[in-house]
Amino acid sequence: MTNHLLSRQQTNVLRGLAAIVIVVFHVLIAWQCHRVVNMMGSVSVAVFLVLSGFGIHESYQKNGLKNYWHKKFRRIIVPYWLFLTILTLIKGFPGWKPFLLDVCFIQSEFWFIPYLVQCYLVYWIIQRWLHRWMIPAFIIIGLIALNTMPQIAAEQSFSFFAGVLASQHIQQLRQKDKRFWLTVGAISCFIGVTFLLLKEIPAVHAYKGTLPYNYILLFIKLPLAIPFILIPTFASFIVRSRTLYLAGISSLEIYLVHLPLVPYVEKTALHFILFVAATAVLTWIYYQINHHIIAHYL
Repeated sequence: MTNHLLSRQQTNVLRGLAAIVIVVFHVLIAWQCHRVVNMMGSVSVAVFLVLSGFGIHESYQKNGLKNYWHKKFRRIIVPYWLFLTILTLIKGFPGWKPFLLDVCFIQSEFWFIPYLVQCYLVYWIIQRWLHRWMIPAFIIIGLIALNTMPQIAAEQSFSFFAGVLASQHIQQLRQKDKRFWLTVGAISCFIGVTFLLLKEIPAVHAYKGTLPYNYILLFIKLPLAIPFILIPTFASFIVRSRTLYLAGISSLEIYLVHLPLVPYVEKTALHFILFVAATAVLTWIYYQINHHIIAHYL
């Protein structure tokens, strides 16, 4: 059934929904809206990471590590390198250091892509050499990330692992009824909103950028991502949305092409409409280019 919890159809639609939310979020941030809109972007990023962890472990359980990096080259690494090449031709060469850091997935203005590739690398290392200790390994690495990475990444330290864990227990999870998931969603919302309100206390917000603040953010982003992921369970009609499905299968392209356009979106309805139209057209073109390369050269 297409509406099983985290079925392929569900995950594609959820990616599409999260991609659209991130596009809107970046525009609102550019328009200098209240910082509460930050939740839109970071929670959607957590959703993406959970779905990515889930998808990669589902694939591993079927195929092991066979063609692991070949698949990542086809769908993420090569398309990202192509995008950087095009962007460099348009904006000019940024210098060797930032360029190499970018193509090696170490540091980038498109921070999510390097972070996702790093998650894939960690997963590959764990399954290759630490398979028997997968859960302790993920917990240790998550704690290291939480305590050492910049805030934007640290707050997502356990999102990818949560997806892996969901995949490991997906059959049991799919046997739960809607009442169970309503309870889970309500508890997750309560945790996320509680820590969100805690964060907004001036005395607490003053610690922004510090390690304790990262721990508070951790208990906002992932808990609030869970009700987001449960949306198709209670609104099954969205699983049939062709728009969300298309946005989901082209979410990488949407993420990349819309960001360079955001600075040019003035605070008017017309500019926003033109921005959405330009993003849709460029996404379609870039998606077609990527899949032509994949089909004929990779």
